[in-house]
Amino acid sequence: MTAAPSCSVLGDRGVSRSPGAMPAAVTFDLDDTLYDQASWLDGAWRQVARAASSTVGADPDDTYRRLSAAAAAGSGRGGIIDSVFPRLHREQLDMLVTAFHRYRAATLQPYAGAVATLRRLRSRGVPIGLITDGAPGGQHNKIDALGIRSLFDVITVSDELGRAFRKPHERPFVKTAHALGVSASAIIHVGDRWEKDVVGARAAGYLGVIRLHTGEYRGVPCRNAADVFCVPDIAAAGRLLDGGAPQPST
Repeated sequence: MTAAPSCSVLGDRGVSRSPGAMPAAVTFDLDDTLYDQASWLDGAWRQVARAASSTVGADPDDTYRRLSAAAAAGSGRGGIIDSVFPRLHREQLDMLVTAFHRYRAATLQPYAGAVATLRRLRSRGVPIGLITDGAPGGQHNKIDALGIRSLFDVITVSDELGRAFRKPHERPFVKTAHALGVSASAIIHVGDRWEKDVVGARAAGYLGVIRLHTGEYRGVPCRNAADVFCVPDIAAAGRLLDGGAPQPST
C-alpha cells in the first residue's frame, strides 16, 4: 500500500467551483469507487472454499475465514490462495485460482450516489469512461452485476491490453481518452487509489483527479493539490462535478 503525503479529507468544503466549466469528459475507476469490492470478493472466496473442499478435502468454513483474513491484509498484493495453502502442489493451487477467476456474481450493489452521478453526467451530454484493472471476465461480470454498463460510453479493462498496462500505466487512460474523442487534458478521473488512479491520470496528462476515501484503501492519505481533490465518497464526487470542473480554493 503506497502512501501519499498526509492531508485532511474534504467534502465540498475547501473547493471552489467554476459554474459552466464542466470537464469535457469524466472517467471512473470501478472497484471500491463505484461499489464495495469486498462484496464481490466475499463470493469469490466462498467459491474457492467450496473448490478446496471438493478437491483437497479442506473444511470450507475454515478456508473461507482464512482467505478472508488474508485478503483483509491487502487484496491487491496477490498470492492469497498460495498463502492459505502453502503445502499444496502447483496443480492443486491452479485449480483453486481458476475457481476464483471463474466466480460470477449475480448482483452487486453500487455505492449510494454512484448511479445518480453517472446519470446526471449523461443527462448533460458529458462522455463517460470506465478504467479498471483485473481479469477481464471478472471485471465485465462486476459491471453487469452492478447494472451500469449502459451508463458508459467507453469501458477499458487494462488487462485486455496486457497485465503490464494495469494502472498506473498511462496507456489505459490514454486509450480511453482517444476512444471518447476527448483530449486527456480536458478529462477528470474519479478513483479511490492514489498510487493507481492519481499517478496514472497524471502520467496521461488528465485535467485532474477526484480521489475518494472508500473501500480497502480509504485509510491511505490524500493531498489536495492543483489537480487532486480529496472527497469522502462517490456521492461527494458527484456534488463536486455538479458545480463544473473543480478548481482549488484560494
